[in-house]
Amino acid sequence: MKKLNQWSGRMLLFGGIILGIVAAFIWMAHSTLLGASPFFAAGAAYTFFLYRVVQRSGRAFFVMHCALFMISIPLPQAQDALGIPVGGSGFLGFWAGIIASGYPWSGKRSGPDARQIRDDNNGEVQGYTGGRDIALINAACIVFVLGCGLAHLAFETPTAPVAAVLVGSLVCGWAFFRFPPSFLTRNVLLLVIPAAEFCLLAFLTSINGQSALP
Repeated sequence: MKKLNQWSGRMLLFGGIILGIVAAFIWMAHSTLLGASPFFAAGAAYTFFLYRVVQRSGRAFFVMHCALFMISIPLPQAQDALGIPVGGSGFLGFWAGIIASGYPWSGKRSGPDARQIRDDNNGEVQGYTGGRDIALINAACIVFVLGCGLAHLAFETPTAPVAAVLVGSLVCGWAFFRFPPSFLTRNVLLLVIPAAEFCLLAFLTSINGQSALP
């Protein structure tokens, strides 16, 4: 009975938060509700699947978390072009999707109970072979992220240097994890590379006049 009461309390609390987020979205986008709703729904779906499904793959989960930041960059431009509160709608959807993913109120994590076991000596994964589900999750994330880059090329028709950024980044990312350095070196580089990459993207954007986000 105690566990049932705790579960009911969580349902009421987080269900109320979701209703509050939806109410805030309706209040914010009431004049453009029809146009803003797809962005809210897309944001909610993204984080719902991120925490409910993609979390099963540590690498895909890390990448899709980074993609959240990259997705947020062009939102103000889209908002100015469409006259719709794209950014606010998307971010409210993100929060609603995180809560709706189930973990906060069910007390159960989204991924499998069996986690990867790392050796204390070298930090490498031991006894973990992945599986078909993990491969499908990784493949779906590849299609999504690469699709975002290709959509940028198709709809904004950027210059050849920007297209070269997409190809070069794809090759570098593949090589970095296909032929990885030591565990410590790889972790240090994962801290350094995002900052360096952001500066490089800003530089390329300034000299080309076009976003190098792909």
